[in-house]
This record gives sequence, structure tokens and C-alpha cells, in this order.
Amino acid sequence: MIKKAIKTITLLTIIIVIAVSVIPNTVGTKSDNTFRYPLTEDPGSLNPLFSTSADASSVMIGGMGGDGGIFDPLIDVSYESFHNREFIPRIITGWDFKNDESTVVYHLRRDVLWHDNSKLTAHDMKFTYDVITDPSSGCIQYVEDFNVWVKDYRIIDDYTFEVDLRMRDPYHFQSVYYTTGIVLLPYHYFKDVPMDEIGFDARFNQRPIGYGPYKIVDRKVNSYVTLEKFNNYWNKGYPKIDRVIYKVIPEAYPTWVAFKRGEIDLVDRNSLYLKGFNDYVKSGKMTVYDYPSLYFSGFRINFLKEDNPLQDNRIRQAVMYALDRDLLCVVVNENTTAPLETIVTNRYPDRINPNTKRYSYDPSKAKSLLSSAGYKDRNDDGYLDKNGKRLEIKFPYVGGGAQDDVAEWFRAMMKDIGIYADIEQVDSGRWRELADGKGDWDIISVSMTEGPFIADHLDFWFNTNGLGNTCGYSNAELDSLFNNWKTILDPDEQKRILYQIQDVMAEDLPFLYIQQGVIVRGYNSGVCRLKSSPWGMESSLMEYYWI
Repeated sequence: MIKKAIKTITLLTIIIVIAVSVIPNTVGTKSDNTFRYPLTEDPGSLNPLFSTSADASSVMIGGMGGDGGIFDPLIDVSYESFHNREFIPRIITGWDFKNDESTVVYHLRRDVLWHDNSKLTAHDMKFTYDVITDPSSGCIQYVEDFNVWVKDYRIIDDYTFEVDLRMRDPYHFQSVYYTTGIVLLPYHYFKDVPMDEIGFDARFNQRPIGYGPYKIVDRKVNSYVTLEKFNNYWNKGYPKIDRVIYKVIPEAYPTWVAFKRGEIDLVDRNSLYLKGFNDYVKSGKMTVYDYPSLYFSGFRINFLKEDNPLQDNRIRQAVMYALDRDLLCVVVNENTTAPLETIVTNRYPDRINPNTKRYSYDPSKAKSLLSSAGYKDRNDDGYLDKNGKRLEIKFPYVGGGAQDDVAEWFRAMMKDIGIYADIEQVDSGRWRELADGKGDWDIISVSMTEGPFIADHLDFWFNTNGLGNTCGYSNAELDSLFNNWKTILDPDEQKRILYQIQDVMAEDLPFLYIQQGVIVRGYNSGVCRLKSSPWGMESSLMEYYWI
């Protein structure tokens, strides 16, 4: 055992050395006004219409704040503005409605330059719309939104662009969001490229021409991407940091080592060894900010498997009552997560139905529900059975780190109420297959993300015909509510329908919602972030500065 431990430590040391050694020696410091930002993987393609990588998004539109990268948003969108149903003009300076509010007219800034110093115009906006709406392009971003909202579009002049809407939005909020929440492509660069080749332009995908505050000056695949301040950026005085180096460090512990050695300026507690992080916080060597995440996790149920005991919603409710989520969040996860009380996260508190059924930890209620479903411990082995069959839940999970602790927590919670948790460790590839409804399993741990239009997200996962509903769940009442939400655009009425959706889901439990992430970021003590929003949107990367 001792030899095995030494071998493991030696191997870990080698991994750390290898991971850190790929970082260029000329790392930034306060003296050269450089910010070092970690990525978990190479960002791959940086074409904003064809990339799905979260790390690519960080490079393309900046770090946490949504601006400060290679590209600029057309409008400023923070979680406060979503809450207040407001937008702040950015590349688009304003908009008007005409034709009985079925057409929106956008006005673009006249001083925005691409990084090759060509002017950004309405021709770029039209070209981007063309790529999104042309099936031959293979575009994978924004297509669904455009199919719902965009009927037609046209250039009026170099800085005026019109969009005809398929749907009327009396508050204009969704129509503006869905037609301007895009990133533009440069028409002058792609004008001679065939539509079906735009997503495969290797030169652009590696080092795109953008119009944001930073431009790419260096890149090494699987190692780093270096951005420098664009001197002709329209928003004078920004960015405050001259250079950003995105460094690829795939593993958690090497990231922590790189931070402590001063080779990166930001670290995320959620992906690291918690005790080491907490000790470092107490030392006062970094500044820490936290806020609720858009991501939450729970257990998905295989409704395609006929003999899954969780087909009975009494069993689903019993499992929910049996799970001590405070124990999971406070002790197992060391306060990096918080119990999720409904299917709506704390990111949008005014969207949470205060009257929706809650599942506080109550093993006695769990046992009562199991008894009503006909399960009893007939052979005194500590586990319930029915018709000669033990009550078992098959639970595959991806092993390693905190996931092992979560699996053991689940096993203990189930044993306490007489359910045998048949836990199997699988690799990530097999987990993805299972999460798509394949294989012999009853319940599986998954994470989801939530956007500002919450019912859209829920419709994706839990509508009978939802694209993400690969596990066979069906509920006619939910389907009707989702369809109503799409056709009724009044925000107050939408909120009422969302409250109803929460009630139905809390009773039927197609997904056992467990916890919400609490994002905790630690910064090098020399970096000052201007503010931390109560809605969870950090200040933008281009507002960072050294103190």
C-alpha cells in the first residue's frame, strides 16, 4: 500500500510538471499589465457561429462578464437587465419598431472597426444572418431562435438594418434578445468563400478577425492563446488590461499549483481540491468572490426501462425526501453547492414559485411512501422488497474526486430507507451513452444549465418531444403548459405559467433536483475586479486592472 501511494504521488508530480511546463516562460505580471486566465481544454475553433466550447466562448467574448474578448456583444446583457427586462445599447446603439411593431429597425455604431481596420457595417450583420439561416452553411448557433423569431431581414443603409418578426412581442424584450444576441462575422473576409466552407476556414477558426477590445497575437494549440489590446477599439479607455493569456491546464491540481506559483491570476474552487483552497483563502493571499451558478445538478430517471422502480412517482418522491441535501452541500461539497428547492435556480429568485411543494429531508415520509407502494422488509435484511424482489436502484456514475463522495452519500441515504443502491463506476464516454437513455440503469447524475427564459430550458428537457428528452418522460399537462408559454408573450402571464410548471414538476418529479453550484473564484491579490453583481454576473474582463 505504501509503495502504491508513493507511485501515485510520483505520477501526480510528473503530471503537474508536464502540465505546467507547456506554459510559456514569459508569463505576465503587474509590471507588464497582463492577466493570465486558465482554460480546461484547447478552445478549438473560434468561429462564433460554429463553436460550442465554453472555453472558446471565454476567448471569443471575454471572461465572466460577457465582453472583453475578440468580439463584442451587439447589446450589453447582464443578469440584472434580464431581470429588469432592459438592454443597454453597445454595437447597436438603438432600435425602433414599425409596421404595427412587426418590424424592428436597428441602428449600428459608425465607429466600430474590425481588427484589420475595416469598418463594421450592416453588411456584416446581413451576412451573419445569411450564414445562420442558410442550411448549407452547417451553422450550429442561433438557428433555432432565428426559426422562431426572424421572418425576413434587409439592409437599409451601411448602419441601419431591419428585421421582420414572425411573432409580436408586446414588451419587445424577447424579440430584441433573440435577434441581436449574436456575434457577427466579417463579410469582407468571407464574401468569396462558398457558404458550405465558411465553418471550415482554418485560418479564421484559429485566429479570427474580431471587433472586440482584444485581438489574437499568438496561439499554440493545447497550450495557450495570447490576446493584446486593440488600439483602435471604439470604446476608448478600455480595456484596462493590456494583454490576456489564456492557458490550457486540463487537470484541477496542476491549475491550483499554477495559481500558487503566480502563473495564472484566477482559480475556481469548484474544480479544485477544496481543503487546499480553503486553507489558502484563510491565509489572505487571494481575493475571493462567490455567486450562484446557472448550473445545477440532480438525478435523471430512465423512463424507457419498464422495470425501473422509479416509474412510480411515489418512489421518486420517497427518494427526494430521503436525501439530506444539506449534508451533501455543506459537508460533502464544503459549501460549494446549495440545495435546490425547486427546478428553478436561485439565479432568478423572482421566478421561483414560493408555494411549490418542497422536499426537506424527512426519512419518515420517505418510508411511508415506500410502504404505500407495497414495499416492506420481509426478510429482515435491512432492504425493502415486493413480490420477492429487492428494491434496487441502479446508479452509474463517473468516478473520481468529489463524485466518489457523492456516490457514497447517495448509497448511505438510500440504505437508511431500505433501498439498495447498485452503484457502478463508468468512464465519461459510457456515461454519455447512458445519459442518452441507453443501457441498463435506473437513475443517473447529470448537470444542467439555465438561461433567462427558463421555460425554454425546461421544455428542452421535459417536453414529450423535447430535443433533450432522451429518457422517455411524458406528461400531457406539462406539454400543454410549455406550448402555452411559447404563445403567450406577456411577461406576467409567462411567470404564472412558469409557476404552474414548477408545481407539476414538483409533484411528478421527472428529474430529482438536488443542488445548485455556488461559483467561487479566487484572484491573485494584485488584480482588482470592479464589482460582483448580486445576480451573478462578474465585471467584464476588459474592466480588470492591477492594484
